[in-house]
Amino acid sequence: MAEEKKNVVDELEEKSLKELDSFREEDNEENEKVVDEGKKQIKDVFDDLRQILKENSDPEKIKENLTNAKDNVLKIGWEHNHYHNDMKYAMDVVASAKKLDYFILVSKDLQKFYRKELLEY
Repeated sequence: MAEEKKNVVDELEEKSLKELDSFREEDNEENEKVVDEGKKQIKDVFDDLRQILKENSDPEKIKENLTNAKDNVLKIGWEHNHYHNDMKYAMDVVASAKKLDYFILVSKDLQKFYRKELLEY
């Protein structure tokens, strides 16, 4: 974790604990328990925050997460434009569709035309 982030988190935790301490009441055992439990929960929250920052700041961990995300993505395409006999446009659509998991065509005419073209791939 970068030193700046660590310092900011530490400062916020310290301020939060200090603020909570200001709610202590003398000779009030129940209040002591509540404030002590609150301090424990604040420390847990900041420990979690430190862990999140550490996991999401490590370049190798970020690369691993991106690789995993790419493997778990469905690529879906949608074609609603008619090619109007522009075969270059149509073939560009076909080339793009090859990279997809699903290709949705919004009309019977488009389905009929692209089915022929895509069956070759």
